[in-house]
Amino acid sequence: MTKRAPKKKTISGLLESQHELFEAGEPGCNDTDIAELESAIGQELPADIVEILQLSDGCVLHVGHEVLYLATCAQIRTWHADGVVDELEVFPFAHNGSDTLLLFDEGGAWGGENGSVYRLQIGRRVLLGYPIQDAIYLAGSIYQFLEYLIAGEDLL
Repeated sequence: MTKRAPKKKTISGLLESQHELFEAGEPGCNDTDIAELESAIGQELPADIVEILQLSDGCVLHVGHEVLYLATCAQIRTWHADGVVDELEVFPFAHNGSDTLLLFDEGGAWGGENGSVYRLQIGRRVLLGYPIQDAIYLAGSIYQFLEYLIAGEDLL
């Protein structure tokens, strides 16, 4: 009898299974769209961000009474053009529409493990002309962050 390898858990599989949480935006990006975005921003996108963009170019997560917007290709271009990624040294991937950014730290630049997720609120210090507050570590990966949201953790 052959032993089956366990199925790989994916961000897209997790989101698609959560109909009360996940609301798709525009159709997902194809390989050409991703390549054009990477060329425009001058860097390769993190694999987790690519997976989200391939599922939906911008989607909404309904978390309790909060709404979280996962970035579109256009938003990622804007963040890069505005210097946000260079200034923060991490990759914004979501926002709440007002004062909070979620950030993906692919290389551990902020001291956590590679792939950690942080919440950054607009508040006191200044970044590119916008006041910000200190970042808060949320999870070791985007997948883990989404699992916490699904479980009802208050991370926003």
